[in-house]
Amino acid sequence: VSVNATVKVRLRCVLSPGYPELCPATVSAVTMLDPGILRRGQQTELRERLTAKSNDLVGSEAIMELVQELQDTITELLLVQQQQERQIDNSSCDDDNKLDATGSATKDTESDGFGRRWIWAHHITDRGRCKSIVQEAKSLQLGGFLKSGYPGIVVVEGSIPSCDEFVQWIKGSKSRPGGFGRNWGHHVKGEINHDSKTAPCLPDNFQELSEDMA
Repeated sequence: VSVNATVKVRLRCVLSPGYPELCPATVSAVTMLDPGILRRGQQTELRERLTAKSNDLVGSEAIMELVQELQDTITELLLVQQQQERQIDNSSCDDDNKLDATGSATKDTESDGFGRRWIWAHHITDRGRCKSIVQEAKSLQLGGFLKSGYPGIVVVEGSIPSCDEFVQWIKGSKSRPGGFGRNWGHHVKGEINHDSKTAPCLPDNFQELSEDMA
């Protein structure tokens, strides 16, 4: 599987008797053709996600879905890895607190700008889940919209801490229970933070759009 121009992976699955109606495709091996691309912990997470995805697909053809899952997960893991490396680089030359002209400390805050987060899923059709997404976004005072159906799309916009908290909620965690589980983590497709000079462009009041967008 070619993830991008530089990352290539070999995915091996075993299709046992009864596949796909009765048993899943067994992910037997995931081989990075360049072993140094992902760390060992990331490779373990990749295999776990593929196995979980395969188990969710019992009753339907899974191979193309697993290939897509592989591409999405590696893309996400590489993005996280790049962000961590940038943070390490930045921390070596920047302090959280900066000194102003008088020598007093002025702390950079995220409240001076706003963030935007994109979340994509194959589908969001459960009415309870849709209601929870709308309620959570409004409770965090986020603007944006939910497009339910196929595919499911969530876009939120607001304060950077609130955007990050919404993402943590939808992924689910011990500190932020009530979301939809860690497998939602790889559905977070994009994020951007703007400074105060850029104006928000999404609806202030988070809303659910119709499935057909008509």
